[in-house]
Amino acid sequence: MLKEVLEMLLNMKDWRSNLFKNGLTDSTTNLESLHFYISALEQRNNKSLRKNKLAYFLLGFYYQQATFYSSSNETATFLAKSSYNYEEFIKLSHRYNEIHYYAQMQIAFIQQSLNQPWAIIQQSFLKAYAFDPVRGEALHEIIRYYVAAKKWETAYIFSSFAKYHFFDKRISEQRKLPVDNFFYNWGVLDYHISICSQLQKWQDATNSFFLLQKQIQQHPEYFTNNDIQSILEKFNSLQKKRN
Repeated sequence: MLKEVLEMLLNMKDWRSNLFKNGLTDSTTNLESLHFYISALEQRNNKSLRKNKLAYFLLGFYYQQATFYSSSNETATFLAKSSYNYEEFIKLSHRYNEIHYYAQMQIAFIQQSLNQPWAIIQQSFLKAYAFDPVRGEALHEIIRYYVAAKKWETAYIFSSFAKYHFFDKRISEQRKLPVDNFFYNWGVLDYHISICSQLQKWQDATNSFFLLQKQIQQHPEYFTNNDIQSILEKFNSLQKKRN
């Protein structure tokens, strides 16, 4: 089962946990099978004097999967147990790599699902970023939140940092787990331009548009026709506001 889980993580298309639904093979796509694996792992850890950190990771993963096949009354309990086991996995680790980044990201997503305060969720995303500063998915989630909340000044702080550190970075060449290519290729600029427009930071927005225009010319494969149309409309809107 470990091999199956790792292969699934390597083939995932998005970091948000709900896209893992139906990701496991037929042998594990029901709650009874997941309970079997969970019970076996918990018994193993309870009998052993030396806790197995990998078992904690798998428990976190399986409890998270179980939420897709459980009743609404069980979901919160499974999410809480998933988060606990991911946290134990991290606590028992002395060195951090991509799998720890993944685990910490899932803790943050679970906290969102449980409607915990944003301050706690943001701290979890920042902790994930600290595990692997080369990756920007955690900051993407933070920017997404502040844009949705229309907290433009705070959004600007994070988008400025992300633009400098993550725009046009070839992360997929350095990491095994899938990369949020949209964010690195041009999404961070798109966020930053919208935020600058709200704050009337016209020069910053214009400079970012020039970078985006250059990216379209050099890498048209990153964009759909709808993407380009949306970018042009945003640019025209910015010009009208500025004038």
